[in-house]
Amino acid sequence: MRTPGRILLALLLLASLGCASRATESSSDPPTDVSGQWSGTLILGPQTPMRCCGATSGAAKIDFQQEGTRVTGSLDAPGVRGTIEARVRGATLSGVLRYRAGSTAGDLRIDATVDGNEMLATTLDSKLVLSRVR
Repeated sequence: MRTPGRILLALLLLASLGCASRATESSSDPPTDVSGQWSGTLILGPQTPMRCCGATSGAAKIDFQQEGTRVTGSLDAPGVRGTIEARVRGATLSGVLRYRAGSTAGDLRIDATVDGNEMLATTLDSKLVLSRVR
C-alpha cells in the first residue's frame, strides 16, 4: 500500500513542478519599448577588458532599434565603440555588447533594467546609467 501512495505523491510533485515552470517561462508582460536614443554615463570597473586600451568612464550614448522583443543598438563612449544585440522581456534587456577599444575587441554580456525613461545596464563590473533622450 505504501508504493502506490508514493507513486501518487511523486506524480503530484512532478505535475506541480511542470505547472510552475510553464508559468515562469511565458511572460504576460509586453516588452518595454527601448527604441530611440539614450544618454548618460559609462562607469568602467577595474576588471573590464575595455579599460586596457583607452576606454575611460564618461559620457555615453546608445541608439536602440527594436522589433518586438529583438533589440539592436550602437554604443558611443570615451575610447570605446560597440554594437548591442539583445532581447527585451518585460522591463529586462539581456544580450551581448560587441566592443572595440583601441586595438582590443571583444564580446561582453550586457543586462539592463528599464524603469520608465531610465535604464541601468551592467556588464562585468561596469555600469551604464542612461536616460531616454526626448
